[in-house]
Amino acid sequence: MARQRPPPPAAYPWLVYGNGFRDQSFHTISHPPSNQYYKDLHNISCVRSVPELCNKVVWNSCHGWLILSDDDNGDGQFSLFNPVTLECILLPPSNYNLDPQTTIDTCTLSSPPTDPSCMLFIFYRGLRRSRILICRIENKHWIEKRYDEEIEAIHERPISNKDSLHLPVFCNGKLYASTRTYSQIVSIDMVEQDPINLVLKPLGIGLPWNYEYPSTRLIPCLVESDGDIYFINLICGGRSSTDGFRVEIFKLDLTSVIWERMESVKDRVFFLCSKYAISCPTDQVGGTCVYFTLFRNKSLYAYNIEDDSVSVFLPCPYLCFPWKSPIWVMPDLRLTNDDRGKAVHIDGKKRAKPRRRRRRRRRQRKEVVEKGEDEKILEANEGLNLLDLPSDI
Repeated sequence: MARQRPPPPAAYPWLVYGNGFRDQSFHTISHPPSNQYYKDLHNISCVRSVPELCNKVVWNSCHGWLILSDDDNGDGQFSLFNPVTLECILLPPSNYNLDPQTTIDTCTLSSPPTDPSCMLFIFYRGLRRSRILICRIENKHWIEKRYDEEIEAIHERPISNKDSLHLPVFCNGKLYASTRTYSQIVSIDMVEQDPINLVLKPLGIGLPWNYEYPSTRLIPCLVESDGDIYFINLICGGRSSTDGFRVEIFKLDLTSVIWERMESVKDRVFFLCSKYAISCPTDQVGGTCVYFTLFRNKSLYAYNIEDDSVSVFLPCPYLCFPWKSPIWVMPDLRLTNDDRGKAVHIDGKKRAKPRRRRRRRRRQRKEVVEKGEDEKILEANEGLNLLDLPSDI
């Protein structure tokens, strides 16, 4: 049914709100924002009830797929969902005992699940130890990787609190992340001979924090865009939480290993939410724009880095309780309309598309019965039914 499908994909990602217990509100972005966008704000949103998104936690949008779980503590089942083809891949439980004080930090995919080498990375952090659970999608096999000793060697000095990795990003087939304590950028490698530990290689550079603007809250993001790594620092408020917003963008030069401050990125648009960040290309004129949302906030913010201005929208003001914080969903635009509506695969099995209910038409039959000694003639304008046959046959 159409209501169980997301709307057709557009050039920019959907902004999706959890709307009540079973529905989702999809909002289509118009870039750059214009006066007409303000007028049509409520006309470019629609309500759907996609079963795969019902009561799920969305951790990331990677390569056109969503990383989902039943809950936000890692005890439930993980799955991958393609909102264009409606393909859903259910992953088995990890069977690794997690510390009650261990929580999921973030998740990412190395490549599309159609790639035989695709792996799901789940970054955990805890008081006792930090680790990464990895699932190879092809055989749905989980492995656990630890990096406690490696991360202590990077700091070269004891730290009071257990450190962990966060902000993972894949770029040109390689996985990068940042340490939490000193914000050091590292590359992450796996050694087949060592089934437990990871190899962390520091790049010798940290995140480019700017302490010029005192803020009550900093929201950092690492995002890959067109083969480059960008660091986006969302500064919420100044000395008080009502001082407004500011966004800073840096690009990492992996050759010289330096951060370059970007005053403009004409061909990129960035989208941030409370759990992850994505980007997509654009040929529209309107300055470098960063769209972002905040946790437990219905508003959509558009920050123009060139003129330091912020526009605020309310795409879906009439959400049913309980509503969830919005997320960004970037569909794979390489998929054509022919791909929409194919059979859906769940856990290796095909799930047929839901059949449409056909309206039952009243059949008006005209019966002409001529009784003879050995014959009965029954005519109907829409053919015979088994129940229409004489009882003596």
